[in-house]
Amino acid sequence: MSNHTEDLAPLLLDLHAQIVGMRNVLHVLIETHPDRQKVDALLADYRLRIEAVLGPSVASDAVIETCLGLVDAMRASAQKTP
Repeated sequence: MSNHTEDLAPLLLDLHAQIVGMRNVLHVLIETHPDRQKVDALLADYRLRIEAVLGPSVASDAVIETCLGLVDAMRASAQKTP
């Protein structure tokens, strides 16, 4: 089991870095894009893609709900008027 954990650690760190980077890019997009409806549509599509990928995965329901909740929070930010 120890080797399996050691093998997963770099992958999880890479995934975490990608998620943080994506979150930062999305926040900049939300704050600067002139058409908030397009941003909302992009995030809605992104949410569907996450559901499609994570739904059949081995991810726990809590992890899936957390990911979807983050996208929903970004959509709420995008829908606010500047």
